[in-house]
Amino acid sequence: MGKSKVNIERCLAVAGTPTTLACLKKGMTEYFEEQIEGQVLTKSDLIEFVDELSTLNPNEIRVKYNNVVQGREDLILTGTLLLLQCLEYLDIEMVEVSTRGLRYGRIYEFFTNDY
Repeated sequence: MGKSKVNIERCLAVAGTPTTLACLKKGMTEYFEEQIEGQVLTKSDLIEFVDELSTLNPNEIRVKYNNVVQGREDLILTGTLLLLQCLEYLDIEMVEVSTRGLRYGRIYEFFTNDY
């Protein structure tokens, strides 16, 4: 996959994988939205997570990381690999984690544009 030719100043990552990874980076065992909003995941962070998660099976991931990965233990490695590939494609070093999700962006767009 080639690199993107777009200059990106700020990139947000939403949904379960980045929010879960932000929790793991902070050493959290429970999810608290207010502690995750705005956290940064670097390419280096993602590489470390891939290295670690690839040595564990889903049950070991659940045991090691407790409730914060519950329901994601079988997907977290794949999601991390996808997020890492996105950073590499976009040629950026980090993403900011948002707990808001796409629906907030659509609401913001609706109220800030003339229709």
